[in-house]
Amino acid sequence: MTKPPRFSEMSEAENRSNRMLKVISRPLVGTGSFDGHQRKANCGMKATKNTIIHVARVFGMVLLGLVVVLTLAPPRFRPYTAVPHILEHGSIFLLVGLAFAMGYPERVLRVTISLVLFCAILEVAQVFVPGRHARLSDFLVDAAAACVGTVVGRLLARAIRLA
Repeated sequence: MTKPPRFSEMSEAENRSNRMLKVISRPLVGTGSFDGHQRKANCGMKATKNTIIHVARVFGMVLLGLVVVLTLAPPRFRPYTAVPHILEHGSIFLLVGLAFAMGYPERVLRVTISLVLFCAILEVAQVFVPGRHARLSDFLVDAAAACVGTVVGRLLARAIRLA
């Protein structure tokens, strides 16, 4: 029985044809494109999109948890900053809206409605916490900032082609 020749013993033409056979026989995965470079580029783009979406979702959930803790904690546990009260509320809910709009780019209307309901429930829940009080002005700022955040998030998601 004869052994197949080693790679170094083959002619240049045989080496080239063997390499081409290896490339051709690989299974095509991804976009269905026959161009290997395009396939790799598209798979990388999809992974990047999914990563952005997952990071945005986790960031949104962390922010929501932070908002709940800071809103429902007794006043003595709440941090005080030099930033005006309205700016604190507006900025955190803007970030929440932005994160959820980028995390769920195909469900922006549902996200917006859910965040407005979340703001309302959070304000009503403060009535039951000693030392806290619900304000209509806080609700309006929170809901408006969440809506602006979802619009900005949707525009950003479109710009980077998440949706």
